[in-house]
Amino acid sequence: MLNPTKSSPSCPFVVADKITPLIPAARSERKQGTAATTHAPDSILEGFDTVTEFCAFLRISRTTFYKLKDGGMILTLKIGRRTLVPRRERAACIYRLPQPALFSDDDLAG
Repeated sequence: MLNPTKSSPSCPFVVADKITPLIPAARSERKQGTAATTHAPDSILEGFDTVTEFCAFLRISRTTFYKLKDGGMILTLKIGRRTLVPRRERAACIYRLPQPALFSDDDLAG
């Protein structure tokens, strides 16, 4: 069994014979505004748009976006509170939309 009073390389949170409280420290730092925020590097998010960017590109409203998303026409990735849309969805969602008929059945029959 692991002895929690000894610091070991496999357990970096044990310091000076006590376990470092991680979550309370993070909460207090967040309240004071000193918490270090970590963001994903731009290279990872390069292939994704935010909802605002996606809507601006297709010139649709956020309401229309969420209607299409709920209808399965737009695939998204949810990370925490952020909703990201893969850039390949720009064209793919257009092809998924039902297309209006160019000709009526009467025009084709006769």
